[in-house]
Amino acid sequence: MIVLLHGLLGAPASFDAFIEALPSGTGVHRPCLPGHGGRVAPAAGFELAVDELARTLGDELGSTPVDVIGYSLGARLALGLCARHPQRIRRALLVSVHPGLVSEDERRARRAEDERWARLAEREGMGALVDAWERHPVFATQATLAPALLAGQRAIRLAHDPAYMAAAIRALGLGTMPSYRDVLDALRGRLTLIAGARDAKFAALAQARRAPVELIPAVGHNPLIEAPRALAAIATRVLKEASP
Repeated sequence: MIVLLHGLLGAPASFDAFIEALPSGTGVHRPCLPGHGGRVAPAAGFELAVDELARTLGDELGSTPVDVIGYSLGARLALGLCARHPQRIRRALLVSVHPGLVSEDERRARRAEDERWARLAEREGMGALVDAWERHPVFATQATLAPALLAGQRAIRLAHDPAYMAAAIRALGLGTMPSYRDVLDALRGRLTLIAGARDAKFAALAQARRAPVELIPAVGHNPLIEAPRALAAIATRVLKEASP
């Protein structure tokens, strides 16, 4: 069973194209992350949210260790699961993952930045938040994608509730996440880091760690929409190689 964890402002449907590219019969489980879908408010803190996710996965899937693939926020939560609940994870593929900020000064600055995003959602709604989010330079490589793909991604983002999304931004941002750099290096035999080769920041973050790294050529921050087939091919190969 592969657990798929989407990114901030994403949804389980963000994995649709990726799943279509997997071998027929591959079992997947796609939870909606806290604060997304307007259903479950996030716990008041990153590690509390990780613990709640572990409990939910246990209730839904039982105690057998699972493979997990996370993108961006989902990758950070997957890394949190590896750190706090390693018995739940057989293998983790972390796509565009940040291992956590090192200093409290960095976390404080990031919390201030996330607070601005959260207030934008609360005061002006999802339309204003998504407009600003899509102007972020990290998504510049998506400019040449088919309009229908971008429209589908935007519809997913706009469907969220602004109050729940503001809570997710506050609770799950990098400013509330501990640094898991040492954990990532210690568990490198069970992890694979994946990044787009055109995503210079996150490619460098991956290559600075000791875990195996897969770079997807000509791809930016979000391989789920930019190169789902290439991502599925990597996932299939890595998980097959990890099988007993």
